[in-house]
Amino acid sequence: MRFKLIAAAAASLAVATPALAKDFVVEYKDLDLSNPKDRQVLERRIDNASRVYCGADVSTTGSRVKGPGSKACVADARRLAREQLAAIASKQQQVAAK
Repeated sequence: MRFKLIAAAAASLAVATPALAKDFVVEYKDLDLSNPKDRQVLERRIDNASRVYCGADVSTTGSRVKGPGSKACVADARRLAREQLAAIASKQQQVAAK
């Protein structure tokens, strides 16, 4: 399984980094989210994907300074990914309870 941020979420990220027009995808099919270690793996994947999506590790040519919107973009991407993951987990719990 994988999840994508919805268009509205991507639009809010685009405000911080308008040059980005790609999907934000984090794979978790191989993880057992009831296992704390696998949840930590997922958190690292979310963090890494957020940094890549936002270009947080990319410096402007001739500078070591990161773009001014990259920190906000990364924070938004992490928050939105975690919100979406919580919604997925809630839906899975509801299905399991039926």
